[in-house]
Order: sequence, then structure tokens, then C-alpha cells
Amino acid sequence: MTSRLYIDIEKTTFRPNETINGSILWALDRTPKEIELTLGWRTEGSGTEDSMLEHRFKWRPDHSAGEQPFEIILPGEPCSCQGRLITLKWELELRAHRIKESFKQEIVVSTTEQCVKLSHVGG
Repeated sequence: MTSRLYIDIEKTTFRPNETINGSILWALDRTPKEIELTLGWRTEGSGTEDSMLEHRFKWRPDHSAGEQPFEIILPGEPCSCQGRLITLKWELELRAHRIKESFKQEIVVSTTEQCVKLSHVGG
């Protein structure tokens, strides 16, 4: 059997303070000690990279396969953005501890439900 982890959400674009409703699904070779879902953001690009873990949920499953609903209220900031020098990305990550399985789902958090494009500043 091939191990599988999955995050099931209806959409991948959200507004600040919106609620994400979804489910985590797993079908693993053996029952994991713990399954963890995290929500965070990170920056990429020139200069110092930064990141923040906003939410962490943990479950102790009784079986090697199953489904668990979740609900996360997004914070008011920061918004997803992309520019020449820096990009800010939001991501849900699902991990099964001691089995070394993971699944990542990138999401967009913005007042327009679209990644904000940062324009070049002339100098």
C-alpha cells in the first residue's frame, strides 16, 4: 500500500479573517502516533526570509486510515503577495509523525482573493 495524506478544502483563495472548513484524510501503511495540521506563511526572495506558524492542530488516530474535519479562522494579515524582491506565501501542511509522510497545500489570503502583485519601485 502506498501511504497517502490529503487536505480536502473547497477552495484555495480566502479573505483575511475568513474561516477555512475542510477535512484531513489519511491512508497509511500503519497507524501514526500523531497527525499534525499546520497553517503558516513564509517569505521568499532577496534578503532575510521570515515565517510564522499561525495555527497547529494535532490528532492521535486510532486507525491507519480515516478522516477528520477541521476549521481554521484566518488572521487579518499578512496578505499573499508576489514581487521581484519578495513573495509571501500561505500554506497548510499535514504531517504523519514517525511515518515521515507529508502533504502541503498552498493557499492565497487576500482582500481580493488574488495574490497581490507588487509593482517595481523606480529609483
